[in-house]
Amino acid sequence: MHPKYILFVLVFLCCSVAHGKSTIIVGGTVFVLANSESAENGKLREFLPRNDHFEHWTYLVAIREFPQIADPKRYIIGFSEQYHAKFPLMKYQLATDNANGDWTIDFMEYPAAGDLHYLEWNFFRAHKRPNGIVVYQYAERFYFTTDAKPAGKAFAETRNKMLGTVWAAKFEEVEEPNQSKDPTP
Repeated sequence: MHPKYILFVLVFLCCSVAHGKSTIIVGGTVFVLANSESAENGKLREFLPRNDHFEHWTYLVAIREFPQIADPKRYIIGFSEQYHAKFPLMKYQLATDNANGDWTIDFMEYPAAGDLHYLEWNFFRAHKRPNGIVVYQYAERFYFTTDAKPAGKAFAETRNKMLGTVWAAKFEEVEEPNQSKDPTP
C-alpha cells in the first residue's frame, strides 16, 4: 500500500471518531447539541433528543453563559418580572439553594397565537461562576388539539416528577464519538 493512502485512511478515521457532538443527560434522556450561538453578551447552546427538530420538539435543554452578569438572584428576579409582564395571570415559582447560591424559576408557558397548541413547562437555574453566570434550562412541551385539560394534567405530573431531577442535574456536556460511518465535515 502506498504511504500516502495509509496516511489518508488514518486521518479519515481519526476525524470520523474525534468530532462527535456534545451531549447532556438529564433524567435519563440523552440530549444532543442542536444549536449554538454566540453574541457579545453571552453564549447559547441548545440540545434536543436525537432525531428531534426545533419545528416540533417535546424536550429541550439549554445552557446560556453571561460573562457580564454576576448575580444569579438578580438575573432570575429580572426573568420573573419579564415572565409576569408577558403572562400576568400565570403563577411561577422562585427558589434558591443556600448551599451554592443558585436561583431557579419554573413556570408554564403557551403560545399566544398560531397553529401550534401546547403547554410548556420551563425550569431555569442560574449559577454563579468566576466569570459571570451560567443558566441551565430544561423544558418540556405538551401538545393538544382542542382540549388542554390532558396537557395540563401531564404538565402537573411532569413538574412534580422532574423538579427534583432538574434541580440536581449537573448539565455536564460530554463529547460523544461520531456514530456515523460518514466523515465529519
